[in-house]
Amino acid sequence: MAQDCIAITNHSCCRVFQLVEGLGGGLPNGAGPCYHADCDGFNLVDEKGMKNIVRYGAMLLYGVADATEIKSKHLTDQETKQFLIDRNLKEALQIAGDWRWKD
Repeated sequence: MAQDCIAITNHSCCRVFQLVEGLGGGLPNGAGPCYHADCDGFNLVDEKGMKNIVRYGAMLLYGVADATEIKSKHLTDQETKQFLIDRNLKEALQIAGDWRWKD
């Protein structure tokens, strides 16, 4: 799947599949070969999956909007680099051309 994303679109909405393993594999309804291609169409959309993504996104948005405080830490450039390395994302980001550090 990751190779398909890179080969077809380079900077794709399927980036999550490049960076995280085990999210369920390929696209539904045999859409892989048609992803962002001339043969792509609404007939390849998994309606149940699309509705679940919208529901999940709405729950996340509601949770953020309802939060009285959002705690987060601002990472330095070096901390960001190490964060990505610790999660085995360096190679995928290098392949996609998104690794900005010169090693």
